[in-house]
Amino acid sequence: MTHYISFSDYRLDDCLPPSSIPVGPSLSILKSRGVKVFWIPDSAKFNERYKLDLDSGSWQQDHRDTTDVVLEYSRRL
Repeated sequence: MTHYISFSDYRLDDCLPPSSIPVGPSLSILKSRGVKVFWIPDSAKFNERYKLDLDSGSWQQDHRDTTDVVLEYSRRL
C-alpha cells in the first residue's frame, strides 16, 4: 500500500527559488492534482507574492487585494 500526503497549496517563504522550473512531469502532476505553488520572498511583505505558472514553469506576480492578504494572515495567528 502506498501512502502520500495530499495538499492543495504549497508555499515557499523567505527563500530564493530558481527563476523558473523546468516544464516536465513534476509540474504536470502538480497541475493534474490542482496544487497551487506560491513564493513569498519576504514574509514581512506579505503582499509581495508570486504564483508558479504550472504550464510555463515561470513565477507570475499574484495580484491579490492587500485586504485579502491581511485577513488570511490574521486567520493563521
